[in-house]
Amino acid sequence: MRLQKFFVPARCSMFSVLKRGRMRPRPPTIRQAPLVRRLYAGAVLFALACSCNMAQSKTSPTTTQPGQPIAVGAAAKPEWIELKPAAYPFLIVDAVLDGETLPALIDTGTSHTILDLGVAQRKAMPLRHLGSFDVFGKTVETQGTDFTSFEFAGLRQRGETIAVLDLSDLQAQLGTPFAIVVGADVLSTHALQVDWDQNRLRLLPSGASALPAGTKVPLKMTPDGPFETRISINGHEFDRTAIDTGADSDLIIRNAVLPRLAITPERMTDRVSQVIGRIQVEGLFRADIVQFAGLRFERVPTSTTETAVSGFPQFDVLVGMGLLERFNFMIDAQAKRMVLSPRETSVPDRPSSTSGVIGNYTTEGLVLLHVMRGSPAAKAGLKVNDRICKVDGQMVDATWQNGAQRAWSVGRPGRKVNLTHCDGRETTLTLKEFY
Repeated sequence: MRLQKFFVPARCSMFSVLKRGRMRPRPPTIRQAPLVRRLYAGAVLFALACSCNMAQSKTSPTTTQPGQPIAVGAAAKPEWIELKPAAYPFLIVDAVLDGETLPALIDTGTSHTILDLGVAQRKAMPLRHLGSFDVFGKTVETQGTDFTSFEFAGLRQRGETIAVLDLSDLQAQLGTPFAIVVGADVLSTHALQVDWDQNRLRLLPSGASALPAGTKVPLKMTPDGPFETRISINGHEFDRTAIDTGADSDLIIRNAVLPRLAITPERMTDRVSQVIGRIQVEGLFRADIVQFAGLRFERVPTSTTETAVSGFPQFDVLVGMGLLERFNFMIDAQAKRMVLSPRETSVPDRPSSTSGVIGNYTTEGLVLLHVMRGSPAAKAGLKVNDRICKVDGQMVDATWQNGAQRAWSVGRPGRKVNLTHCDGRETTLTLKEFY
């Protein structure tokens, strides 16, 4: 969400910081195969958490001191609320802000709850400056606004300040609209239970409910928001591991600790994400063996990230929805516990790119944004900004962006695909697993 979350390990949230500040022309959207599409918002939302600490709440009779997030009021009877299936595997539900129902993304990786700038402007909500932070070499300004009431899954809060960021790029990456990111300031006060089999979630009082059957995962709440645990990758223990429901990757690891895994160059490829209006290249490989709370996973897709936000503590690993979607789960940070329960139906493996082509499908053909290292596309000589007008003789257009036609790029290894460039050149790819 990942607010591809922008970043990752160093975040306070999936949205640790993805915002471009004020409204500006939107850059090309990165739409990749499902496994590649991930919210890299982390960096922004992460830094945002810090800026939010400068906001003061208006609750009477007591004034919240700077440094506090949204305070959560008393909960009504716990109730299941429906997940929006089109957003899977992200957790998007309805929330109500000042009487208006808005789609909300549930993100344990984001420290503070965030409202989209477009919604705040449409509702003519007064904005004020909260602070700024540095991310990927850019200074990002954060704003805030006051709301009258906020309701979510039976929780009600009145008279607080909420952070405001431009979430339009994140919405485009995710492919589904959302207007609010519900962060750890709200989620940490209750237990979050997700039931994929029934397509629903609910909030329960922390520690008050019986634990569902399943694998227990030790958990703790960090001062900056993220829910922290530990994980083993290729036999190496990583204590600074955060649970991030705003990232659709399986795992994300920080480049600074990557040498511990001794991944050889031939096992590493790369991909791109859109971060605050620019393209960010990140590594991608498969971890041979991942052990998480006694559970064992093999050949787990793992992406890498640079440290992105100045002045924030860094997590070494993020566990995203690529792993969590395999289970129904409960997260109760105050009670220091998480439970992973088997699903009634198994989750099929996500398709991996067998072409190495990452691009946008437009009215002018497929425009390449990136060619993955060591891929069939790279070996065939494809380059960034190449335009492909036909795939196996079929004309490419903008409808392919979210259509089944784009599945050719994750097709069966060994299949030959003929690409016709818009300048008349021909390229043939032989699809293969390359990482």
